[in-house]
Amino acid sequence: MSREYKKTRKQSRKHRKATAENIKKANAQQSHGNPLGERTNTIPLQSPTKAINKRLKKENKNLQKKAAESTQKYWNARRRTLKLEKAAAARKADQKREKADSARLRGVVNLLGKSLEDLKRSAQETTSCLGTNQCTP
Repeated sequence: MSREYKKTRKQSRKHRKATAENIKKANAQQSHGNPLGERTNTIPLQSPTKAINKRLKKENKNLQKKAAESTQKYWNARRRTLKLEKAAAARKADQKREKADSARLRGVVNLLGKSLEDLKRSAQETTSCLGTNQCTP
């Protein structure tokens, strides 16, 4: 059951010319009914679909612009938030480092304070010993 398709030929020049003439005649008959003729300044009314299309395109452009602005605001806020988070993390790391340094320094100061007291005590002993000349080695 093979299907046979109707073969169509390209229209001849004569046929195209006749078709164009028929279209011109039809247009002339339609404009013949206008008592003012073709020379009047008439504004062609836009079809409602064109007006609706135009309005929808304008609305679409506005919505696209708003979407672009909102994405830009989002990414600006995101960058700002990430920057603040990095700064807070750096601040925490610095704070930890400072705490560790201060604890280490407190330990060193305590050691130095004890050794300083020992040095003072031994210095007093030697001066008192020298002053009385009763030093025992």
